[in-house]
Amino acid sequence: MPGIHEPVSTRELQMATAAQESHAPDQDHIRGLDGLRGVAVMMVMALHVCKANNHTPSHVVNFIYGVIHSGWVGVDLFFVLSGFLITRILFRTQHDSHYLRNFYARRFLRIFPLYYGAIAVLVLLEPVLHLHLWRALPYYLSYTANLRATGPIRFPDVPGNAWVISHFWSLQIEEQFYLVWPFALAILRTRRNIVLGAFIGSIGALAMRCYFVADAARYTNEYWAYAFTPCRIDALLIGSALAILWSTRARAMLIRTAPTMFAAFATILVGFGLWRREFDPTDNRFVLTIGFTVVALAAAALIILVMSRKTVGQIFEHRVLCWLGKYSYGIYVLHFIWNYFLSEPLRRGVVTATNSKALGVAIPALTIMGISILSAYASFELFEKRMLRLKHHFEYEDTQRGLSSTAADNDAGLSPAALDSAAALQVVWPAQ
Repeated sequence: MPGIHEPVSTRELQMATAAQESHAPDQDHIRGLDGLRGVAVMMVMALHVCKANNHTPSHVVNFIYGVIHSGWVGVDLFFVLSGFLITRILFRTQHDSHYLRNFYARRFLRIFPLYYGAIAVLVLLEPVLHLHLWRALPYYLSYTANLRATGPIRFPDVPGNAWVISHFWSLQIEEQFYLVWPFALAILRTRRNIVLGAFIGSIGALAMRCYFVADAARYTNEYWAYAFTPCRIDALLIGSALAILWSTRARAMLIRTAPTMFAAFATILVGFGLWRREFDPTDNRFVLTIGFTVVALAAAALIILVMSRKTVGQIFEHRVLCWLGKYSYGIYVLHFIWNYFLSEPLRRGVVTATNSKALGVAIPALTIMGISILSAYASFELFEKRMLRLKHHFEYEDTQRGLSSTAADNDAGLSPAALDSAAALQVVWPAQ
């Protein structure tokens, strides 16, 4: 596989790292990816809160609804970002003496408090809300609800109103990936094996989706293709492969081809959406099968553009997008819950008061988005941040000693300008 073993030593690499260095004191932190997270969470939130009839006499309204209803793409963008960023961390720290302990402890402190906190609040309010979550709890507490499906186009068919937290399926996929991926990397060891393994795993995920979609008439097993972890692992693996390739000479090739790749994949997706006048994975086989992989590849190309093209990077480094990215996890966890309780009452009230269906969609949507963002901010600042302070007990060793040049950096042929921003990306497992 050309480019996997060779060192990184190109002018394009230096140009790419300049975009990363320009606005971030922490050279290991890529601000543009925070902004990308902000865009992703706004796409998902808009999808969930803007529910309306997509078959109106107005072509403009139908088009706008179609764009909003494509917000599920934000979840796939999160998947690719997660695969990329988690693999960066694992590569940077894999020689630490407490490698696995620190990784899992830090994941626990970042993800579990709000996840379980939200569930706990809903359970405590059971006498008021009457959600009847008890029989659903084992699946959500164990991060396995996405593995249970019993019918077509359905999320886990658990008793009661578990729909209020059904959006946790994507968090469960990521947690299952985090649980397995460090051990998979240790087994694969070499860059070639890891990239090859990611490729085979991605092909396997696509094949599995095709099987479930074709298994019975009218997509009887569609839920499995949509949210079963082995069916969606390709997005995470594509992000992981990108983290590997970004630390080799293949990085220069990726930088050169990223604009073409993104344009090609985006054209396929947009063209299909315009042709079908919708882009809903629950309504067509293309999106549910090949479409997911094309979206993941487009997301990977966009990540490359954010990291390598100054103009693109500056767009996603906008302080509003980065601010939203900082609180994106809380926004994702909380927005669906707020929407579950507030959407219909607000909509009925606005339509009754204004006799306008358009306002009946817009005002509740904007209200719920505002409440979700504010509550995510409050949750992080008042609750999650206290838990995150405990991370200092599980510091990565390279954080304690600083990201300095290593023999692996020198062997890779990195220029001095690239060392600081690329140190976290260097692969120090054997190259052969």
